[in-house]
Amino acid sequence: MRILKSTIAMLAALALSLAIVPEAAMTDTSGVCGYPTAEAFAADGADANGNGVCVVLALVETTVIGDGKISPEGNVTSELGEDVTLTFTPSQGHCLAEVIVDGKSVGRPASYTFEKIDDSHKLTARFIPVPGCSRGADCPSIGLFGVPVEAWFHEAADTVLELGMMRPMENALFGQDVLLTREMLVEALYALDRITVTDEPRTTRSVIEHFDDIDEADACHDAVNWAVSAGIITGYPDNTFRPANSVTREELAVMLYRYAQTLDLGFKGLWMFRLDYPDIADISDWAYEALCWCTMKNVCGGYPDGTLAPQGTATRAEAAAMLERFCGVLSAQLQ
Repeated sequence: MRILKSTIAMLAALALSLAIVPEAAMTDTSGVCGYPTAEAFAADGADANGNGVCVVLALVETTVIGDGKISPEGNVTSELGEDVTLTFTPSQGHCLAEVIVDGKSVGRPASYTFEKIDDSHKLTARFIPVPGCSRGADCPSIGLFGVPVEAWFHEAADTVLELGMMRPMENALFGQDVLLTREMLVEALYALDRITVTDEPRTTRSVIEHFDDIDEADACHDAVNWAVSAGIITGYPDNTFRPANSVTREELAVMLYRYAQTLDLGFKGLWMFRLDYPDIADISDWAYEALCWCTMKNVCGGYPDGTLAPQGTATRAEAAAMLERFCGVLSAQLQ
């Protein structure tokens, strides 16, 4: 009889907890309502009418990689609807590289808050030794893979990341060998314009409604609209923008030059000169002026074999280097 009563109490308590616990919070049935077992919940005095105390908890599972700590330490439980804040402290000689919440990177915040928590989560903080970058622990590319301090494009990557001209790719990669796309380029120049000229874009006139492959919900919509209306880039005859198309080195130079012209920084008067590259014949007529200006300003240059490779596709690393030098030119001439 004692066993039967205990079983009935346990089932009643479990049924009650399932009735009041939001489905999203039921990620760990061994701890429903904050009790380790259904027996413990029943022993607390709850009955089928809901009398008694029942506190539903959400769990934040934390993991530390490297030398550092998360505060509070260990897994954290909280009542639903409460804010849960975790702070990250690197050990001496180390820095926070990345915080990952439920499988997605959230960058390198000093702390992270789950606002009005309504479900259980997983959070990982990755700490690494402070790199030898001149910026030390403030190195913008510190949390990314494939951007070692000794890489020739490291400083350029730091610059474009810091200015918001490029974003990390998935899995905390900079993607130095990934080909630059038209979407990436207009987003870079759009970010630069808001820094160089004003906090707001210089044009809001919508001109891209006719692009069949650009929608208002697309992340690049505003950047494409700005770039087209500013005359920096155009679409194709079939009413497409083709945001995923790769960009050649001469196309990159042309778009940088067109942006410089919007700031009245292009060639004035007589400027023509012959570029000294063995593959000069590969330069398109419409790109020659832009490549002359970019060469003169040291925004772009040739490869170790002496070629310019204007028809070659630009990688994100190459684009970052050109964008960094381009920013230097603008900074010097707009003072």
